[in-house]
Amino acid sequence: MRVVLLGGAGYIGSVASHHLVSHGHHVTVVDGLIYNRGDANKVMTTGEGGMIVGRADLVQAARLLGRHGIDSSVWQRHGKRRTADYEVTVPGLKYRMPDITAAVGIQQFQKLPDFTARRAQIAASYDRSLAGLSGLRLPFVLDSVQHGWFLYPVLIEPGGGRSRDTVADLLLDVYGIGTSVHFKPVHRLAAYRYVDCHLPVTEQIAARQLSLPCYPAMTSTDVQRVIDAIHALWS
Repeated sequence: MRVVLLGGAGYIGSVASHHLVSHGHHVTVVDGLIYNRGDANKVMTTGEGGMIVGRADLVQAARLLGRHGIDSSVWQRHGKRRTADYEVTVPGLKYRMPDITAAVGIQQFQKLPDFTARRAQIAASYDRSLAGLSGLRLPFVLDSVQHGWFLYPVLIEPGGGRSRDTVADLLLDVYGIGTSVHFKPVHRLAAYRYVDCHLPVTEQIAARQLSLPCYPAMTSTDVQRVIDAIHALWS
């Protein structure tokens, strides 16, 4: 298994950004490549672009396609080879990640065990403190799974004057706590509304899902503030 940091889009494979964990080699590569996006809000960031993990031959093909199909990198041509000593072997595109953002990604990858450990601690605090609240469904993890906790999603059952939207609004307006929704159903987005599609389970879940704050920089005080605010809304 090899890892390469690349920028841009256009690579075909699985996207694993949301379940990237410190033991990422446990992820099964079903189609040869896994692409971990490095957006600023992901488990680890490269600013833009991301990281490809997979079979060495496919990783090398991705490198080639990402640098205009040129058979050698700039570093290679400024090393042992002459700068003009290169060949374009296949049609490619400019999908290279800048060296600066790649350097950020390397440092972030080294910190990934600490990032995921802290996320797991936050999730465990929510699990302990929010269990048993009527109408609040918490996420669960199978025993054999190590969760990356990119998100801590809950489902809010309508009732008692509460809905997902009212809870989100009160958390923000009264307690200054931001939340998010992951995600809007694709068939409800403007570009796809032309599709005659009714997905009742998807629509029900989408209307009830709310993601609570969960990121490594959260202090224990921050986490407790979220917990206290939710208990206040349920009291």
